[in-house]
Parts: sequence; C-alpha cells; structure tokens
Amino acid sequence: IDNPSGIVQSSDVIAPILENPEIIIRREIEIIGLAVGYEQANRYTLMSRDRVLLGNMEEVDQGFLTFITRQLYRLHRPFTVRAYDVFGNHILTLRRKFSWINSRLQVLLPPNEKGEEVLVGESHQRWHLWRRQYNLFLREDSFTQFAIIDAPFLSYRFDLLNEQRRLMGIVWRQWMGIGTEVFTDVGEYVLSMDSASTAESVADEKVQGMSLDERAVMLATSISIDFDYFSRHSGRGGIIEP
Repeated sequence: IDNPSGIVQSSDVIAPILENPEIIIRREIEIIGLAVGYEQANRYTLMSRDRVLLGNMEEVDQGFLTFITRQLYRLHRPFTVRAYDVFGNHILTLRRKFSWINSRLQVLLPPNEKGEEVLVGESHQRWHLWRRQYNLFLREDSFTQFAIIDAPFLSYRFDLLNEQRRLMGIVWRQWMGIGTEVFTDVGEYVLSMDSASTAESVADEKVQGMSLDERAVMLATSISIDFDYFSRHSGRGGIIEP
C-alpha cells in the first residue's frame, strides 16, 4: 500500500524490489566455513518468485579485526549487511550490535545528500525458552510496533501477525533436502510480502497490504532469522573441526 508519510517511497531505488509479492533470499555456500568451521561474511542473492535476479546482500568485511570478531562472538556478533540492486546501487543497510541474548537489528536507507542514513525501523528478537519470537517496529514520529513473530520450537515458518493476530506476511525457510541441509551452508527463504500472496488466505481474513517500510523491516528480519537459527557455522562448526 502507498504510505505518503512513510520513509521508503516509490521513487527510492529499493522500491521495485519491495513491490514484489514474493522475494526469495538465498544464502550462498561458504566453502572455507564449511570445511574448517571459520565464521565468514554472509552473502545472499535476492530473486523474484520466478527466480529473476533482483540484487544481492553482503555482510561488510572490514579486514582482520572483523574476522577475529566473527570467530569469537559468532551468533552474538555485531554485523552490517548492505543490499544492492542488479546495477550495483546501494539500496538498504542492516545493522546489528553485539548482543548476549536478544538481538536488535536496525533497518536504514543509504546515506542521503547530507551523508545521513535514514532509519526505517527495527526488528527485536524476544527471548523465549523454546519459541522463536520477534517484535517489528517502524520509525515514525516514535517507534510503532506493527507486527510480531511467534513461531513454535524448530519452526521453519515465521508468520507476521498484526495487533489483531491476523496474518500480514510469511517468512518461509525452505527445506533444501537432506544432503544440502547436512553438508552445505546454503539456505533459502521465501518472503510472502503480504497475506494476499499466500494461498491459505481467505478473503474475509486478509489484512491490508504491507507498506514499503513494513516490507523493508520484514526483509531485514529474515536475515536476523537466518543468523539466529539457521546459519550452520554459528553453532555447528565445520567438517574437519572437532
């Protein structure tokens, strides 16, 4: 839906990507990390549901110090991920600080003509003994929560629910097959960006379509989900590592 008061507008370079009803995010294989358990910078490919390339996302690697930080802190580490379209334009920044328990991910537009990044919203992990939970916020006049994720233990499906607990969108972690899941670090996620794009939605249960700001925070949350629950090297080591 159009939101004239929103941060992300249809004229922004990220808008054509966010306007897709579904986005596929694929975490690419890490050969060294797979072999020896080293924590490498994550890289992702963005595709439409027809698997047309939309862009990519890369964890910023600032050299040896960043490498050491990744090895020491792993799942808890701070990181910055930048998203680019197919023309190489920087379209979005995701930034997460060090955290022992609950992660907090900021979603920012690239620097404007004044060199200032613009905060779109945040995704906060909420600790629970067995459930997988997040709170999603928009940065308007103040922070406004627009959705929650409250997924069961070991879930591969993460529903975005509004205040009335009605479906807004879904982040699906695709099952890649036993060989891929066990022996590689490839991961694939399908983002159904609003309830109208999900087959199980019923006409009288649909909520209004998601704004571009909401879609940007949802996309960022899928990266947090990948880091927190599905990145092989964040907790499992490598093939030749004890």
